[in-house]
Amino acid sequence: MKRASLVSIALAALVLTATSLSAGAAGWKGSIKVKGKHTTEELAKLAKVSQSDAEKTALAAIESAGAAKTTKEVELEVEHRFLIWSVEIVTAGKPGIDEILVDAGTGKVLAREHEDEDDDDEDAGKDDVRKDDDDAKKK
Repeated sequence: MKRASLVSIALAALVLTATSLSAGAAGWKGSIKVKGKHTTEELAKLAKVSQSDAEKTALAAIESAGAAKTTKEVELEVEHRFLIWSVEIVTAGKPGIDEILVDAGTGKVLAREHEDEDDDDEDAGKDDVRKDDDDAKKK
């Protein structure tokens, strides 16, 4: 009986560790967890934040000192098992693209990443820096 209890406890600890690592690897945690594969329409029904509101939030998250900012692309997607809006923004006079991840449930900025234009497929991701929003505010 004791052995079965120990095995159950060990199994539960393993499951909890795996779950926390999958969300922790991203450095952020979204509010809408998505399991399995879904169509774009199904994901849209799960989102509580509209595309327009996600764009406004992302644009506001980019400091531009008055420079014009435009949205290049907006996608509703599942990243690290959470539903997010991925918003790519181009800022006049600034090379590259800023990608802002907005929680599709709360509208909170989860992370931001700057991608240089000169990154090619081999180097993609090497110079990219994705920060969770708390780290970005500290700087």
